[in-house]
Amino acid sequence: MLGRLCGAASFAVFYVLIGEFLSTVLRSQAMGLASFISGLSLFVCPYIVHLAVYGKSLPLIIMGILSVMAGISSLFLPETLNQPLPQTLEDGEMFGRDFKLFSCVDRSRKEQDYNSTCTN
Repeated sequence: MLGRLCGAASFAVFYVLIGEFLSTVLRSQAMGLASFISGLSLFVCPYIVHLAVYGKSLPLIIMGILSVMAGISSLFLPETLNQPLPQTLEDGEMFGRDFKLFSCVDRSRKEQDYNSTCTN
């Protein structure tokens, strides 16, 4: 049940992050492409489950490795809290340039950035 909960939560977060990372010009096309790719991964799942014929733990190992890889790769995404959404392609290219790994831990910098954005 915990795996199903995390899978459902990842789909909810997935669409929000795609909308925040991409510029307005590309947002709708990227949402469609992301939905298509996630549909392809749903298409492959029964075949991975069928690998249980060769070993009962093989599908669990494959899904576990893919989940851990996805979790680790999400650490490299830039923080979007209190950041303006990119409106143009140039804004999208500049978004997250000053990102550092685990920058979400440094709250004081984010508050300073947010306060300077709000006063301007």
